[in-house]
Amino acid sequence: IDRLYIPAGNYKSILLGNLPKRPANKPLVITNLGGQVKIGGQQGNYLFSLQGGANWILTGRYDPDSKTGDEKFKGHAEGGFAHSQGTYGFFVDDAFSKTGLTGLSIGGKATDFEIDCIEIARAEFAGIVAKTDNDGTATMKNVKLHDAYIHDTGSEGIYFGSTQPQPQHAFENLHVYDNRMLRTGTEALQTGQLGAGCEIDHNVLGPGAVRWRSAFAQYQDGNVQFGQRYGSSSFHHNVVIGTGDLFVELFPTHVEGDTHGAGDTVTFSDNYFSDSSSSGVFTHADENSVTVKFERNTFRGFDFNYSEVYPDAKPPVGIFAIGAGTKNPHALTDNVTDGAYPFFAYTPPAVATLTNNTSIESMYFVDGT
Repeated sequence: IDRLYIPAGNYKSILLGNLPKRPANKPLVITNLGGQVKIGGQQGNYLFSLQGGANWILTGRYDPDSKTGDEKFKGHAEGGFAHSQGTYGFFVDDAFSKTGLTGLSIGGKATDFEIDCIEIARAEFAGIVAKTDNDGTATMKNVKLHDAYIHDTGSEGIYFGSTQPQPQHAFENLHVYDNRMLRTGTEALQTGQLGAGCEIDHNVLGPGAVRWRSAFAQYQDGNVQFGQRYGSSSFHHNVVIGTGDLFVELFPTHVEGDTHGAGDTVTFSDNYFSDSSSSGVFTHADENSVTVKFERNTFRGFDFNYSEVYPDAKPPVGIFAIGAGTKNPHALTDNVTDGAYPFFAYTPPAVATLTNNTSIESMYFVDGT
């Protein structure tokens, strides 16, 4: 078969396990039939779970030629972003019926899959979790997530890659683009264990960390958490709004056995960051020979009130900070800020190169008349 149809209806939960391994030119397409597939809100033990397989696509996109989706549930397919809530072919809405639940879970050594045109709301934990824990061989390759609408989660918008001790698998050629992740309790986007060829672009991430005053732990209240192991990856042309502690927390992740190239680089470029309760960016001191670049980013909206929850917290002295003693090279170029703090507050270590990072006056609106 080339289509796996899920009949329209209200489901407590859905589990599709043992998915097949298909060739790339003949994927298994999983889609809704006869209307909307709505999942959750009934205190299930899980919500939507996809396990195993390769070269499968989960899509709620209406396409009469491809025989996917439903004409009455197009989501934002025709540009109706403002009124798309509840109109997707797949709609996971748990209404916070039970603690600890994730909207969509993907594991079981799944790889080479695509998620397209779905909506996930009111999951008490994360919107989407993709990882196979404790198996360093289960590399997720060629994964695409796009045109998803994830909102009002208790914690992360997406949680890709394990944060547990090694062995954990890497991601290669992950592409996350054209998504909206709004009003997430903690990070809007958490991606870890990244390898070569990963790209995150043209997403709206925020407001994030809307629960920063009641996060499950201090420093679990940012917007973007990014962990790079090897190879080169990029984060570009994203809108990032709202955070408790940091817009970006970057983890250069060292794992024994990873192969590094001389040109391995993580690049954050042409992004818009706005509205922080504390600071901007922190890259940890762990060393893995990956060069870190921040280019042509805008940082604004700094209003320190982090001490309302953590009385010992102090206002930041700079927007960008690098973990002491790291040997990972940093190149910070053509970034613009309007905050009360300098972009870099102290003499950078030898590994940092600063070029044309400027501060401007705070932006404000005026009467158009």
